[in-house]
Amino acid sequence: ILRLDLLCIRAAKRLLDSWDADGFPVERVRLVANRVGQKHEIPSSEAHEILGLPIWHQVIDDVRRANQGINQGNLPVLGSRWQTICRNLQALADRVREELPIVERS
Repeated sequence: ILRLDLLCIRAAKRLLDSWDADGFPVERVRLVANRVGQKHEIPSSEAHEILGLPIWHQVIDDVRRANQGINQGNLPVLGSRWQTICRNLQALADRVREELPIVERS
């Protein structure tokens, strides 16, 4: 999970390069951009070019609704399903559930 600003992209690049040097298959990494829609952020296409991996999912920047839900003791995803951030977080959960294999524990 990273924000689309220069410092976060730089840190993500360093981490990905380190994992790659250690033999970790970085093509298995899924990048999630958080708080998308802020002023002066780097476009996701440019982040893809820099990092060598696509932005797999984007979580919009909706601090007001997120904080409101948290302050009321509710997770943002439990709010109105019509609120954009709720739908966005639910879409992320759905993508993770679809992509990750179910591992049976014995």
